[in-house]
Amino acid sequence: SIHDLLESLKADFEQRKILSDQNRSGIKTADEAFGHVGAVAFNPKHVNSYIEQQLAKGYANATINRVTGFVEQAFALAVKEDKLHKVPYIKHLSESDNVRQGFCSKEEFLRVHAHLPEDLKDVAMFAFTTGWRRGEVISLDWSNVQDNDTMIRLRPDQAKNGFGRSVP
Repeated sequence: SIHDLLESLKADFEQRKILSDQNRSGIKTADEAFGHVGAVAFNPKHVNSYIEQQLAKGYANATINRVTGFVEQAFALAVKEDKLHKVPYIKHLSESDNVRQGFCSKEEFLRVHAHLPEDLKDVAMFAFTTGWRRGEVISLDWSNVQDNDTMIRLRPDQAKNGFGRSVP
């Protein structure tokens, strides 16, 4: 069943230490939507029906794609592990309109920053200054400080896109 494939995917993510809360939630949502379907019986009609339902509820294309993406990853893992012979076609919706929005000016950020609890102020200032993602910032520890304390390096395994970067 798709449920079993998703459980295998979750175990694989856990083993590779990439089972974040976001991944766990996405896998759970995929299981709620498709877990009852047999893996061999799964076909594009299941995906199309899910897409139609989610669009009718007002969900964004990117949100829908994340869920169907977990199903696709689960099938791909099953093929790699010789449990299945092929990954079925799973439609992806366009995300061309999924552009980051909601940036604020330095002045706006400073007004918000003034009202943050003390333990969040440094983290927020670092994230605002570097443009790094929340998960990237909170993954930092002293091993990221290098070059005689003049450079903070984000390792590729800490970066969402897999590319490390540095800030002085």
